[in-house]
Amino acid sequence: MLELFCQATLTLVQIALAIGLFARKLPPREDVAARVASALIAILALAILGSWLGNVLYPELTGRYELITQYLLFSAILFACVSLVMWLFQTSLWTALFCCSAGYTVQNLASGTSGLALLLLERLAGVRPTLPVVAVVSLAATIIVYASCQLLLVRHLAERGLARIEDRAMLAMMLVVVFMVIGFDVINKTLQATDLRLHLLVMLRLIHAVTCVLVLNMEYELLYNRQLQMEMALSSRLMSSHERQWRMSKANADAINSKLHDMRHHIFRLLSKPDVIVDRTLLQEISHELSVYDTHMRTANDALDIILSEKGLLCERNGIAFSCMADGTTLSHVRDAQLFQLFGDLMDEAIEESLRIQGKERKAIVLDVRQRAGMAVVHLEHFLSSPSEADLAERSERLSGARGVVELLGGTMDLRLVDGALQVNLLLPAAEG
Repeated sequence: MLELFCQATLTLVQIALAIGLFARKLPPREDVAARVASALIAILALAILGSWLGNVLYPELTGRYELITQYLLFSAILFACVSLVMWLFQTSLWTALFCCSAGYTVQNLASGTSGLALLLLERLAGVRPTLPVVAVVSLAATIIVYASCQLLLVRHLAERGLARIEDRAMLAMMLVVVFMVIGFDVINKTLQATDLRLHLLVMLRLIHAVTCVLVLNMEYELLYNRQLQMEMALSSRLMSSHERQWRMSKANADAINSKLHDMRHHIFRLLSKPDVIVDRTLLQEISHELSVYDTHMRTANDALDIILSEKGLLCERNGIAFSCMADGTTLSHVRDAQLFQLFGDLMDEAIEESLRIQGKERKAIVLDVRQRAGMAVVHLEHFLSSPSEADLAERSERLSGARGVVELLGGTMDLRLVDGALQVNLLLPAAEG
């Protein structure tokens, strides 16, 4: 009974650790420590109860009915783990299904690896699978498989985070794990106790390992396809918002330019009449101010004209020197909303940082857009209030929206610090012809 209890405990701990690899980034419940302690007690109780039932009360369960017993027991544990994950963490059913099915598959991969190692030790080296040998081999296989899983899969999952999974296909993956992963593993364990030829047993173990890897790949495909759908929906909403914002900006700019033109025309008409008594100096000053606000970028690209004119006016109001040389024709193939987001994000970040700078001579923004060697080259430069490598990383993060547009267009984005100034360099495919 002791041997059965140790094996059952080891298996349950392996399952808990494997599922924990995927679930540990989920938000825990408020009293998660007490819940974990309760879960550990439950695991030990289940191991004791299972050992007693299999060895004392119903020995046939670990005898002639061992295959069906193990299959049903492991399948029941899998579904119980789903409830346990939802009890410990604030998560949805579908996310819990993913964590449990993926974790269970990793545990089966480790179990299959240790089974293969024990098979080779027994058949080739004559080492009997005693409890200490089984424990050492299982521990080694668990460490190797779990560490590989952490490096190759879980680490990337932790960087991006678990999306809110709502894909009902996760339920189908649970059934795949039950019928293919668990079922195949139980059959292999049963056959290993027979006199079946070594090469057949090894082949079956390798097929089981490949099955586990394929199942993990399918689950990750489901997860990241869902994330991609969410990101595409978000991008579509943002692009629609930028499209509407650009149209409003264009309408506002056209209306303002029309009014400014009328006002300047009236002022010039008054100044041209010598018999009208007016304060000519005041009218000339007003005309000059109107000329400033009537300044409109001419880049041969309507969308670029609108956004740069808006940002140029904002710079003028805040005492920021804005120098711009832009050939909009090189970006004529880019959608208006994309240009609005790209240059809006770049200029907003530059203006916001320039407002923090003390000293008028450093409040300056330089923008250059031109075509070189068949590529559209965008160069933006402005001073930083606290230039540092850490600050550079923060700027890169804050320009993630602009970077997304650049990557969508098949270009590259580079940020660097030069003499206290931030230089943003974009390389984009240029318009043809």
